[in-house]
Amino acid sequence: WQLVIVSDDDERRVGAAELFLQWLYPLAWTQAYVPTVPDGPWLDLLKAPFPYIIGLTSRQLGQLPTPLPERLCVLRLGGDSALTGARGVWSVSGPASPLPPLPPRENGALLSSLSRLCRTAGSLKHALASDAGSPASAAARGVDEGARLAFVHFFASLLRDLP
Repeated sequence: WQLVIVSDDDERRVGAAELFLQWLYPLAWTQAYVPTVPDGPWLDLLKAPFPYIIGLTSRQLGQLPTPLPERLCVLRLGGDSALTGARGVWSVSGPASPLPPLPPRENGALLSSLSRLCRTAGSLKHALASDAGSPASAAARGVDEGARLAFVHFFASLLRDLP
């Protein structure tokens, strides 16, 4: 089993690769895992006979073996692919239409809470120390708890009008 994840967005590609690893839980992936393959000799990994999860950019697609081996799956995140329609190739795009806006009542309260936390976090940026018992670390934990609480209130507000 081999999986190639293709995206020009590094964060999206690595995030998708990490998601696949999380889906395996409670099992652990013990084979080759290279979410971002640099150009050069590393691309020879694509010809390896062992299982792997590898991330490529669309520019590196030409390095895939042709025809695609049966054990190889290609997941293309966003955009068109020259491989679309080939066996073992799936394309994933974003939503077809824009996401609807958040309800005004909940949106205002959430943005207000998160803005306040961002200001607090910004002032902590330079004060954080490596000592877990320092006042700055305690304040950082307070920002984390505040963000969690803001989202709990957001979802509770969304659900309070349901029967």
